[in-house]
Amino acid sequence: MLKMFGPFFIFVIAVVFWIKWRMEQKKRREKLEAAKSKYEKALVDLKNDSCKENKIKLLEAGSYYAEAAWKQTGSEGIALFDEVALQNDLTA
Repeated sequence: MLKMFGPFFIFVIAVVFWIKWRMEQKKRREKLEAAKSKYEKALVDLKNDSCKENKIKLLEAGSYYAEAAWKQTGSEGIALFDEVALQNDLTA
């Protein structure tokens, strides 16, 4: 059956997989940007008012941001943000 369609069939399948891959990349990038802005807002809130609720919000937003950054890079390297950076922001 594959011989019936030939190279055109293989090309179409490759294009479909490429489009799906690009859409997943875009979704991950948008998730990372949203997580980063949420983290930065929580950091500003903490600097303005150093109460326990703001620290908890920062920890939650930072963990979510670290996870999104790790997923963005996959297993290919170091994420842009990690838990150590979050701890440094909390103690600063």
